[in-house]
Amino acid sequence: MAASYAERQQLQNGADAAALAVAQECALDGCPADPEALADAMVLGNVNDGTVDTSTSTCLSLAVSR
Repeated sequence: MAASYAERQQLQNGADAAALAVAQECALDGCPADPEALADAMVLGNVNDGTVDTSTSTCLSLAVSR
C-alpha cells in the first residue's frame, strides 16, 4: 500500500513539473515543437526509480493549445 502511495505521489510531482515546464517554455520562448518530449523528461526526472509503472497508476496525458 505504501509503495502505491509513493508511486502516485512521484507521478503527481512529475505531472506538476511537466505542466510547469511546458507552460514556462511556451511563455518564454514559444511552445516547443515537441511539448510531449519535454513533459516526458520532467515526469521521468521526478520518479525515484526512473520508470513509470502504468499497471498501478494513471498515465499522464498532456494537451497543449497553441
